[in-house]
Amino acid sequence: MKREEFVNYLTKFGWSKHRDETSAWVVLMRIENMTICCVPILKAIPGVWLTPTLSIDDFDIAQTVISGKNSKFAKRSIILQTKINERESCNSESDVKRYSDMMLDWAQAQDIEQSLKQLRELPTNCLGAMPARHLAALAVNGDVEILSGYKDSFAEGDRLDFVPYIDEGYIERALDFAKKRRANPDWLPDKPKPRI
Repeated sequence: MKREEFVNYLTKFGWSKHRDETSAWVVLMRIENMTICCVPILKAIPGVWLTPTLSIDDFDIAQTVISGKNSKFAKRSIILQTKINERESCNSESDVKRYSDMMLDWAQAQDIEQSLKQLRELPTNCLGAMPARHLAALAVNGDVEILSGYKDSFAEGDRLDFVPYIDEGYIERALDFAKKRRANPDWLPDKPKPRI
């Protein structure tokens, strides 16, 4: 089975399909305020490789706001990720349904609050996208004291070993978001809007 056929079958089970910035097919499923996202890969050698990711609207919006990008829609972020790799052929709609169910079962079994707690507890010297996720998790949780401490350290010239792209603007936007969440735990800005 080719990727496009696989993706089209997934739409029969409630997934929406989109092209990402590289024109690859991305499938998305909304469950309440959660988004499951996956780029299916089907190899010539029999097998299906899936890497579903999971996020929630508040986190996606926080990460977009904190990044400083003025965007109409929130960037899809990642709180959790897994791999589903099978060397079996995928030849039918029922095979695709099985993979859909595997991704949904995985997503529904996750403890989002625990995962956000782990992101909040990351060290400031973590790498890649993790520092931005760390700040978003703190902001969503309203962790004003921690973010105020980061702001004070930056003002004193101590970057706390954050990666170079995390600048004072990131910290200030995260702190501002956290203050608003502390005052109203359901607060979200008017934009960006959740994607989908």
